[in-house]
Amino acid sequence: MASEKHVSHVKLYITIYLMLLALVVVTIGAAFVDMGDFSFIVAMSIAAFKTFLIVAVFMHVKDELPLVRIYAVLGLFWLPIFFSFVFADYLTRPRTYAGVVNTVTAAEMHNLNADSQSHHEGAESGATKGDAH
Repeated sequence: MASEKHVSHVKLYITIYLMLLALVVVTIGAAFVDMGDFSFIVAMSIAAFKTFLIVAVFMHVKDELPLVRIYAVLGLFWLPIFFSFVFADYLTRPRTYAGVVNTVTAAEMHNLNADSQSHHEGAESGATKGDAH
């Protein structure tokens, strides 16, 4: 039986950790630079690279069998599918805007109050009639 030599990955982990910290600084710095629509692409690219580093090194996917790597990549294909369902749900909801209040006319408010009072009075009179029996 061949013995496998244990390799310490501490130096690699510290290097990746420092790279992740540097990428956080780059992300924050990029947020202060006006790049227009390109800002989103830059931020997502940095985030994707950080994700790759975490998955490859800290989750040990780089040292796994090809089948494990395939399943890790397949997760990336499912992500847009899940997001499409979330966004489809979001797009079907009624829009509300900050600072805009749904206005109700005085006539509508009067009708709402009248309906509420008639319903309330009907419930009380029904309870009274039920007690009389």
